[in-house]
Amino acid sequence: MDTLTSPPARSTDRALTDQDVRYLTVQMINAETERDRQVQLGASNISNPCDNCLAAEFAGHDRSSEFRERPYFGRSLGTLAHKGMEERLPIARRLYPGARAENAVVCGIAPGYGPIPGHFDLAPTGAHVLDWKFLKRQQALVMIDFREIQAGREPIYGRRHKEIERAGEWVHLELDPKKGPQWVKVTRRAASTELSERDYSELLLEVEHTYQHYYGQNVLYQRGIGARRGSVVVISRDGTGFFDNPQYDRYDDPTAVHDINVFSFAYDGDYADALLQRAGDIFQLVQAGKPVHEFSSAPHCKFCKAATQDLNRMPDLDFVDVFGAPVDVPEEVVAQLVA
Repeated sequence: MDTLTSPPARSTDRALTDQDVRYLTVQMINAETERDRQVQLGASNISNPCDNCLAAEFAGHDRSSEFRERPYFGRSLGTLAHKGMEERLPIARRLYPGARAENAVVCGIAPGYGPIPGHFDLAPTGAHVLDWKFLKRQQALVMIDFREIQAGREPIYGRRHKEIERAGEWVHLELDPKKGPQWVKVTRRAASTELSERDYSELLLEVEHTYQHYYGQNVLYQRGIGARRGSVVVISRDGTGFFDNPQYDRYDDPTAVHDINVFSFAYDGDYADALLQRAGDIFQLVQAGKPVHEFSSAPHCKFCKAATQDLNRMPDLDFVDVFGAPVDVPEEVVAQLVA
């Protein structure tokens, strides 16, 4: 299947080819948003647990890459879903008359940097703020397990659950000596039909990193509107919502696999203040000349892990300043690329 790389000839009175329709769809789904054009770092940036990523943003590094940006559906469809939820604000107001959506707030002041803006997804009341997150079902279930373990309880699903083992696959980039960079599917499974302890533990650590990011972002929104409680609402983008119909008798069944899961917590002012102080500290260090590569990467930051793989596999791409320093590429990798 050919990929259209330039806009088709424009005409108001012609029928479109399949490729015309496909190109139009891609442009509409993957369009730049107001958030993409935002220059000032906001709550979603400074809540990132990775010091290296935050330092890079303060330094103005472009951390995008052609290859890593190719699988854009999760990001773009999430943006479209957020927009759709915003347009359904009247439904929320029938239940909570004072509900607000996508309002701009100032979450606080980062010392030396300035105000930290934010746009919360929904505040049903002045005391509660919600944040929509669209993840794969596997990630949502592992996040439930993480919260249970965090509370000192046994995980609900675990590595043997079919919805966790079935989704135990991911796609990453590999360098083929003849074909160049290729997206390939990798299966995260042991020899048996269940995830290994190692793979399950790795998933828990990755989800912990994600949860910490979401938690910090929501706490900053709470600070911005003066709320007492927040909720991260995780919606499975590959789910069916089968058990999330209030008319169904298993709607409240805790043993059913739900595709809308709510993670709530009380406001933590100390944590919000710590995030603002950390952002100010990192900004001032960057301004003072500390190189980005000297800031530590979070162990389970997906960007840093993927960027490291990209740098090792594809030295012909412009990734030299990803970590703020040149990267030595093995000669055998270069030989494979030019072979």
